[in-house]
Amino acid sequence: PYIANPHEQLFFPLNVLVLLIPPDYLFLPLLIFFTFLAGACMYALARRWLPPFPALIAALPYKLSGALMTKIYNGVLSYFEILCLLPLLFLSMQFVYEKPTLRRMLGFTAVLALLLTINNVQLLLYSSTAVGVFLLAQLTYARWRNAPRVLLTVLAAGALATLLSAVVL
Repeated sequence: PYIANPHEQLFFPLNVLVLLIPPDYLFLPLLIFFTFLAGACMYALARRWLPPFPALIAALPYKLSGALMTKIYNGVLSYFEILCLLPLLFLSMQFVYEKPTLRRMLGFTAVLALLLTINNVQLLLYSSTAVGVFLLAQLTYARWRNAPRVLLTVLAAGALATLLSAVVL
């Protein structure tokens, strides 16, 4: 029952830190880390299409959004961590779209597997659907000749991420 609870993150890799550092001392640094990661990844994603200042304007509201702040206030960290990692998911998929190499596929796989270990399948399903729609929209408008390679790379990354985090599923 403990493993099946969607709010328990038994297999989330950062939970190993709880074994080394008391949770009281770990809570604030992890909140700061995930909030910074959300802003930095959103900035990097926005920089794919925007100049630096508008990308910063895109990143700040995301990392300080009501959705993130209320998850901190309510103490629902499984939602908070997924919302913070969403820009990283989109960014890693964008890297695969731009150049579908093995290294970029493994990066996308790592992000997907990390999201799967958070053990919030509903939000992962929504975010994976959004990433899929985003990818298909890019492939449709670009009329890119490498579309089959990109789709196969993304599907292979999804299958590998599922295998890596199968203990949670």
